[in-house]
Amino acid sequence: MTRLYEGKAIENIVNKVASLIIDDNENLEELVLIAIMNGGNDLAVRLAGRIKSERGLELPVGYLDITVYRDDIFSGKLITVDPSDIQFSIDEKVVVLVDDVIKSGRSVRAALDGLNGFGRPKAVRLAVLIDRGGRELPIEADYVGKKIHATKNSLVTVELKEKYQDSWIEVA
Repeated sequence: MTRLYEGKAIENIVNKVASLIIDDNENLEELVLIAIMNGGNDLAVRLAGRIKSERGLELPVGYLDITVYRDDIFSGKLITVDPSDIQFSIDEKVVVLVDDVIKSGRSVRAALDGLNGFGRPKAVRLAVLIDRGGRELPIEADYVGKKIHATKNSLVTVELKEKYQDSWIEVA
């Protein structure tokens, strides 16, 4: 395993993504953050915290389980579904889907399908910490912390801990 980023570098990457979101949206009041579970959970909370500290606005944060919307779940397999937690309307809101890593684009496609059950957003954007390449679908992130080149079979792991100094991103 190779450690790519840790500590302060990860904090800077998260801050970059938050700044990109702020700079791209004139009306932050219409934004909501929805984490693609589970990789996007901690990142969405961090982004909301950074936006609050910079602009004084607390954005709603929701969590979307995409398990049943995936196209790579085979019938006959036992799957576990965590309940999605979106306690606010997404109608006419700009939804920022949040995930830690984007690779094939299949998770994002599943998340788009999953959002349909919660309303009709004005727009949907995608924020990721790491874009590792390897797309199988024509999906690109709007807000990217870092782009890396990883081989098809490599695994990129993001570990966001409570304190940035204990956080890391590795590729294996």
